[in-house]
Amino acid sequence: MGQMNTIDITVLFVRHEFKLFDISSWLSLIIRIVTRFKYNHVAIRYSDGAFVYIVEARSGGVIKATVANWLKHRPDKNWEEGKKLYIDNDLINYKLGLKYDIPSLFSQLIYQYTGIWIGSTSSNEENCSEFVADIIKINKPYLATAKSLYKLLHN
Repeated sequence: MGQMNTIDITVLFVRHEFKLFDISSWLSLIIRIVTRFKYNHVAIRYSDGAFVYIVEARSGGVIKATVANWLKHRPDKNWEEGKKLYIDNDLINYKLGLKYDIPSLFSQLIYQYTGIWIGSTSSNEENCSEFVADIIKINKPYLATAKSLYKLLHN
């Protein structure tokens, strides 16, 4: 059996500020309202020894960017760090390029009100909370929200 290539990560909880003419900020606002939580997005930060990266599921899929490039798209700098965790680096690399799961995002909104999951349970596509929950080995990652991850990582 091969040796696991573990790295330490930090989960970031992000709040996208509302901008009237930005459709994605409307979705961020809806997520915050439905989940009754101040953050609407989660990402992972880690270092490979040479660079510090952010890995996140966005509308274009699961991407990796240097912190410097990530900050260019986060002028509001509105995020909070969760506790440090140790994971298998190969799992992050495996997830890169995975498509974003838009239908599960809407299923998640319905689930918040009804408690009934109507979306997919596969991990072929993931939204940001699903991605992070899957990386840190949460059971039923498709049910995860920024709020549930925050509670888990702040206890």
